[in-house]
Amino acid sequence: MEGDNPSHPEVAPTAVATVGASPKSRARLKTLLTNPWFGGIAALASIISIPLAFYLYISAQARPGLTIYVHPVRTPIVKAGQTSGLTVLFKGKETGPNITAVQIVIWNNGNTPIHKENILDDITLRLDPDYTILEASVRSDTERDGV
Repeated sequence: MEGDNPSHPEVAPTAVATVGASPKSRARLKTLLTNPWFGGIAALASIISIPLAFYLYISAQARPGLTIYVHPVRTPIVKAGQTSGLTVLFKGKETGPNITAVQIVIWNNGNTPIHKENILDDITLRLDPDYTILEASVRSDTERDGV
């Protein structure tokens, strides 16, 4: 007989408790999920999230980035033909007819420090053989200045 097994008593169908959301909240969820605006917004969020994940992954990678920039504006100090009778000497020797100043900036554009062991070759500035560097100076050194 059906009711003879005491380990499995029969439960009336009306006494079964529903686990989870109420029918009213299930109806609201169904309405939300079938709304075309919700589907469009979810699709747009998915499309945006994939490139965003790649961008964030790549930007989080630790990498040094040595960057060199030569400012395009040249500042003439002495220009041939504009000064009469002026002779410019550098270390006792006469210089060429034109003297120009240029700014060259070298910095780490990466997100980790550049250590000496990371530099495989010397950093060299090469000029046309007709030009000579008369003077070079370091304007700012963030490691030395504590910036």
